[in-house]
Amino acid sequence: MSTLSEADRAFCKALPKVELHAHFTGSISRQTLHEIWKRKKDAGELEGENALEDPLVSLPPAGDGINITTFFPLFTHNLYHLLTTPQDITTVLLSVLHSFASDNVTHLELRTTPRSPSPSLSKEAYIALLLSLIATWNATPNQSMHASLILSVDRRGTVEDAQDTVDLAIKYHGKGVVGVDLCGDPTRGAPSLFRSAFHRAKSAGLGITVHFGEVAGDWVDAELEELLSWGPNRIGVVCQL
Repeated sequence: MSTLSEADRAFCKALPKVELHAHFTGSISRQTLHEIWKRKKDAGELEGENALEDPLVSLPPAGDGINITTFFPLFTHNLYHLLTTPQDITTVLLSVLHSFASDNVTHLELRTTPRSPSPSLSKEAYIALLLSLIATWNATPNQSMHASLILSVDRRGTVEDAQDTVDLAIKYHGKGVVGVDLCGDPTRGAPSLFRSAFHRAKSAGLGITVHFGEVAGDWVDAELEELLSWGPNRIGVVCQL
């Protein structure tokens, strides 16, 4: 993109776009995270065992030294500990929606793993909050972008976690949830463990998408055959750089 002229940049930005592989937390800008961090820091909420480094320091700019090994701890040790309240979730979701809309995305499917950000906000409450905000966004007059959710199964989690995610996806299917995804560290967890959960989701009419071919290894061919046997509607990544 650095070699594009201003006219080319303007042309690309003006093109209507469909975004089908956007991770919610991975789409939050460092600046938005910094603003939440500063608010909590100023309020004395990030002291002692709750201390967190400024995201502008702890999170490198996009593409700057991030690889498959260093990527996942950024979420586990930074974002998930910072985004803990309905106010936090609301702030970052609206920021993400506005960011995609400003790039002239007209259809957005945002994926997220159901999680309990705090004892007072359950997995279902987290998903319900996102869906409520998205419904309000979609209902805004003259809204140019329609958004929906894909619920992700993290392969580092348990079979029970996967079934819980499918339960939520089925419950909110037709209410903003359109599918189920398999994601997470591709060196962890055997996909076969989650086969029944994804078969159940597919039988319920949900779309199925899987992260595919992200790493090399002796086990990869068998794993990819397993994933294809689920009959996914989409496969994502499918390349190693």
